[in-house]
Amino acid sequence: ITPAVLVPRQETELLVELALQFLSRPDRFGAGAQAVVADVGTGSGAIAVSIAANRADAMVYGVDISAEALSVAASNAEVHGVGNIVKILEGDLLGAGPEGLDLIVANLPYLPSLLLDELSSEIRREPRIALDGGPDGLDPFRRLLAQARWRIRSNGAMIVELMPEQMDQALSLATRAFPT
Repeated sequence: ITPAVLVPRQETELLVELALQFLSRPDRFGAGAQAVVADVGTGSGAIAVSIAANRADAMVYGVDISAEALSVAASNAEVHGVGNIVKILEGDLLGAGPEGLDLIVANLPYLPSLLLDELSSEIRREPRIALDGGPDGLDPFRRLLAQARWRIRSNGAMIVELMPEQMDQALSLATRAFPT
């Protein structure tokens, strides 16, 4: 990692575990079908690289708005031997991503703007663009939902990292974006 990206934390490991559980269900994709995954806001590529390292049968896209972060992600994919599986794309959320996604994973900025000044000095050194989620912390999530509706397959899933106190509101937003 470099100062251009967030330091991966334990919560992100859980996100990867949940993604791998989802991808281990062959009934989701059909016999022999390749799962297509987008790691939105990939940063260092930790999520994309971890998924690719465990699922060589998947096509993983690491998407980020920061060219500096994408350089780190591409380097990490090569170092871990998954540069042929992880495709790096520069763009805003899913704007650069493909359609027909089976899984969207995202550790987007989710901290409310007013909380940023209260963070430890260690976290405040990380890129503000990777932390600031707007007034309630859910602005990037709202934008992702609006884009995901047109990119994700009907049997696909989205796994995101948020604060526990945001879950009810996030569930409500997701239910409105993906009505049954």
